[in-house]
Amino acid sequence: EGLVDALLYAAQGERVWLQVKDPLWRDIQACYGILSNGTAVIEMAAAAGLPRLKDHEKNVLEATTFGVGQLIKDALKRGCQEFILGLGGSATNDGGAGAAAALGIHYLDAAGQIIYSGKDLHTLARIDASGVVAGLQKAHFTIACDVTNPLFGPNGAAAIYAPQKGATPDQVDLLDQGLRTLAAVALQAHGLDLQRIPGTG
Repeated sequence: EGLVDALLYAAQGERVWLQVKDPLWRDIQACYGILSNGTAVIEMAAAAGLPRLKDHEKNVLEATTFGVGQLIKDALKRGCQEFILGLGGSATNDGGAGAAAALGIHYLDAAGQIIYSGKDLHTLARIDASGVVAGLQKAHFTIACDVTNPLFGPNGAAAIYAPQKGATPDQVDLLDQGLRTLAAVALQAHGLDLQRIPGTG
């Protein structure tokens, strides 16, 4: 939290407000920044952040990053091609499934149902990018994060971060299996080994 404020202060630009979905699919107002050079600055926490939820509302299995994708989509419509995406403070562990869905990239299970949250990520069978929104393929993302955790395993996203988002040990195991499945699908389909990229967790 605060990335947009800091960069708008330092580099000037405009703040854009938008109605998006919060982690639990409720309509909220969230903002992002467009710097004077046209770079969009988006905080994951603005749409999918823990501060959006009260303690008793934490539900990392159901939480989605869909609203983050909505912010990205709006910036693309405004012509932004360079993005800085801050990852801190999220209430989610969906492997980006929600954000991808908002951008026309669908994580599908074996029956062809779209996956939006971490609870179903372990059922991922394939990723369909045939409906990707205009401009995304030409966009460049700089990911702003201060950790090097791998995607899954003892130091992965679920094991390290899901408990603070309300996950029980059994839920951590389910979420970790989902991230392992995502990595396997990405490796088979695209030859991309997410587990070997520092910070994917």
